[in-house]
Amino acid sequence: MLRTLLDARTLLAMAVALAVGVWGLRTYPLPSDNVFLALIALRRPDLHQGLQYGYATLWFTTPFFGASLLGSLFAIAMYRHAPRLTFRSLPPYIPPEDRPAPSLVLGEAHHETRPGRAPDPQWLTIPQRGLYTGVMVLGSVGTGKTSACMYPYVDQLVRWRSHDADHKLGGLVMEVKGDFCRQVQAMLRACGREADYVEVGLDSGVCYNPLHNDLDPYAVAYAIATLLNNLFGKSKEPFWQQAYTDLLKFVILLRRLTDGYTTFAEVYRYILDDKLIDRDIRKLKAALASPPDVIRLSKADHHLYDPGRAWSHWYPEDADHMAHPFDAELEGHLASLNVQYEVRPAQGDGWRARCHQMEALDRWYIHSWSRLDTRLRSSITEGIVVFLSLFDDNPAVHRAFCPPRSAYLGTRAPGDPGHRTQEPRGCHTSADLFVGDPGRGRRDRLPVRREGEGRSRPPEEGISRQRPKSPGGKTLPTRADGVSRRA
Repeated sequence: MLRTLLDARTLLAMAVALAVGVWGLRTYPLPSDNVFLALIALRRPDLHQGLQYGYATLWFTTPFFGASLLGSLFAIAMYRHAPRLTFRSLPPYIPPEDRPAPSLVLGEAHHETRPGRAPDPQWLTIPQRGLYTGVMVLGSVGTGKTSACMYPYVDQLVRWRSHDADHKLGGLVMEVKGDFCRQVQAMLRACGREADYVEVGLDSGVCYNPLHNDLDPYAVAYAIATLLNNLFGKSKEPFWQQAYTDLLKFVILLRRLTDGYTTFAEVYRYILDDKLIDRDIRKLKAALASPPDVIRLSKADHHLYDPGRAWSHWYPEDADHMAHPFDAELEGHLASLNVQYEVRPAQGDGWRARCHQMEALDRWYIHSWSRLDTRLRSSITEGIVVFLSLFDDNPAVHRAFCPPRSAYLGTRAPGDPGHRTQEPRGCHTSADLFVGDPGRGRRDRLPVRREGEGRSRPPEEGISRQRPKSPGGKTLPTRADGVSRRA
């Protein structure tokens, strides 16, 4: 009880000062019959008013400082003797493998506002919902940010349901030194997930296309323009970043509409030669002049075989089917898997959405890009290609970050790099990829692939062996290579 009062000694000092000040002003007010004060009030009313406020203030501040001093001296005397308290131990620590949901134990939780051990300590835990916002560890050099925080935190996360392919966690590790990546590899080996660790680097044989994702072209273009500003300095004029973003956005959108797949090297060539942009816009306008043929398959097959890994123009045609603009390579891929599909004219809103985007591209090229001065266009182009040229003139960078579409299908040509992309969902349903930045000259850091990656599909999964059917329901004949011809 006494220590609780001492902890609140500042509040007690304020209460004492309030009581003494009110009593003092009522008992001993400023004398009104004093000749000198009357003269000051007559000659300098402002000075007399200041004296009144100063007199009243002293009645409150003086007892406050006096009570604070006495309370501090008494607290010093009391805190020299340890309190006789019964301290309980921490609750049993729950290993990550036994936790119902992913969480992070940071350490022990004691008093919130003062040092010292709490009688009833608890574990300081970040629940699953708090993990979505990220964790920042701050500290000076040598204070143990890595050894006391990063190592135990990552160890807890990788051990959670480490043998459950549907729920185990994955992550992305980016660093320069390489020490942390080796520690993560050891953690994964200890919990039986060594096969989940994969290296993404210039000489690791694993490739990754940063442009092949579900992000909006504007989001990708803005990220690249922001990276250019961080690398080469931000201009005082916002025009340049806006121009970089605009050009990149429409080139990426054009390549996605035309081919459904693009890389940094292709974007680099299209920015250098805008005649390619004009050519693709003309081809796209001709192709979308009337509803084109699309490849249509059920949503169940689309979810099972996931052809969207390499072809990104899938859209829901109705409640039960997905459709994609006709592509001979896609048709051959589906036929090689014996997936039931059909080729038919486009229906629904997917074709109209592509027409709308094509018209936007045409307006941008004719009324915006083509009307810019030649020297201005050269300046915008040069500001972008200084970065994108790295993906064209460096063979190692080109292999690692500009892979062909075949890398996402497992049908690599000789000399193509390997890949770590999403496997068919029939094999597993969780993405557990731990990616390590290879750094400078290091080859011992990898990321975590999914369980079952690289395995062939077991026959009991029930893959359909039927030939694709035409809209009328008749089985289409196949060529000698097994690829069905178009209906």
